[in-house]
Amino acid sequence: MAKPIRISTMDFYQDNTNLKWIILIVSVIISVGTIYYTNVLVEQLKEREKNQVRLFAKVWSTHPTTRTTTFFSSRRKLSTRTIPFPPS
Repeated sequence: MAKPIRISTMDFYQDNTNLKWIILIVSVIISVGTIYYTNVLVEQLKEREKNQVRLFAKVWSTHPTTRTTTFFSSRRKLSTRTIPFPPS
């Protein structure tokens, strides 16, 4: 019966358990770092969104007459705008 063909690099990865542990540890470090960095980004995004909502609420409450005028005038502009279609 013929022996299966073995490539020398396959022997290296099959016999080297230390390399497997190193790869596992590095992948865990990368995973934990990614989760931590994502949480930092989410917290920054939450804070920025809160600031934008506060600013919007402040502007909305300090200019009560302009908000309705602006809203209705923008709706009028949108409803009267025509969309050109390409010729068939």
